[in-house]
Amino acid sequence: MLGAAGATAPSRAQGGGGARVVASALDVPYEEADSMDPDYSPEVRDALEDAYHWLGRAPGDREAYREAAARVEPLAEARMGRAQRMRVHYLLAMGHAAANRHLPAIAEVDKALDIALELKDDGACAKLLLLRGAAHRAESYFADAAQDYEDCLTFVRRLQRDGDTSERVFELGVVAHLVGYSFFNGKYERAKELVRVARALEAKLGQDEARIERATLDWMESHLHRWSGDAARALELAERATGPYAELGSVLSRVRLRSAVIEAALDAAERTEANEERTRLLRLASESAAAGLREARRAHDNSGWGLVRLGQLRAWRLRGLPGDRIGPLRAVVRLARREGDLALEAQAMTALGDELAAQGRVAADPPDPAADPASIPNYALDCWRRARALLRNLDVPALDVWPLRAIERYTR
Repeated sequence: MLGAAGATAPSRAQGGGGARVVASALDVPYEEADSMDPDYSPEVRDALEDAYHWLGRAPGDREAYREAAARVEPLAEARMGRAQRMRVHYLLAMGHAAANRHLPAIAEVDKALDIALELKDDGACAKLLLLRGAAHRAESYFADAAQDYEDCLTFVRRLQRDGDTSERVFELGVVAHLVGYSFFNGKYERAKELVRVARALEAKLGQDEARIERATLDWMESHLHRWSGDAARALELAERATGPYAELGSVLSRVRLRSAVIEAALDAAERTEANEERTRLLRLASESAAAGLREARRAHDNSGWGLVRLGQLRAWRLRGLPGDRIGPLRAVVRLARREGDLALEAQAMTALGDELAAQGRVAADPPDPAADPASIPNYALDCWRRARALLRNLDVPALDVWPLRAIERYTR
């Protein structure tokens, strides 16, 4: 499942620190051409150099992004050159994103992008669109995120003049994320087409190149296979992604990847008739859930914790363990509401409906049409319908598949 959008510090693919991707004025705090601008400011140059020193500690260090933004924030309204101002907006956007303030991040990217277009800096446009796409994704605006990544891809392909490996790696990362955004936006055929494009790009790279980009592609493709009912392939791809993400990914991404492993393993366990294989899959899901909960707690990732908790409770049901699961599932619903995370709330409602159905509590008799929308339903069909109602407020059609299939299973 998707899980909460949550917060993510800008990754290498989103234009944060780390390895070179596509060249642009955003790569450095100063270029010689800056001083030719009549509004050029030496004071802003010093602040940018200090900020970029912090930026060099990223990606993955959210505090570094916040510190970098803090170095330029006092000068945000000062007179400065256009390229300098573009960098200031870029740093402020990454600081906001690292602090989970995604809408202010989008506003800062918009300002920086206007300047990048004016300067005809295609590399800067690509990085800024990637950063804005990530912020849109964090708000579950998947159509906007997908469009940002499509536009980013256009700029990336303009830059590819000599088949530079770093540019191919960058393109692979863009396409890999776009697979996921297209999938969650309900553009399944486009997502499949992008998988083919990404695999062709992957074939042009060395085996040890683009490890995190390859892993992202595996992860995003696994969503497609789970959606189509191929749990075994979904699990294979999600598991293959875990190694690179354990080494190179952010903790928030690792938590959500663990959720993908858990759900695929449980899907496969439900389908297998071999006792040994079922036992192995249930053990894998339970161990992944325990590890994911520990990681989420350490990262103070409440939405990620709730997402993994849903998988853990499902695993306990499939293992036939005694104990109450309705109460813990309701607790995840309340957690999602406190976090303002509609995607997690919808998934928790779906999971609660599944648990209630497993206990034979499918529908109230007679139905209660006047149920309080703020209440947590006591019957499966009400939970699934509530999940679908929540998802109508979000730009994530793919998540609607699960409650819709459950409703059809019990009402057709």
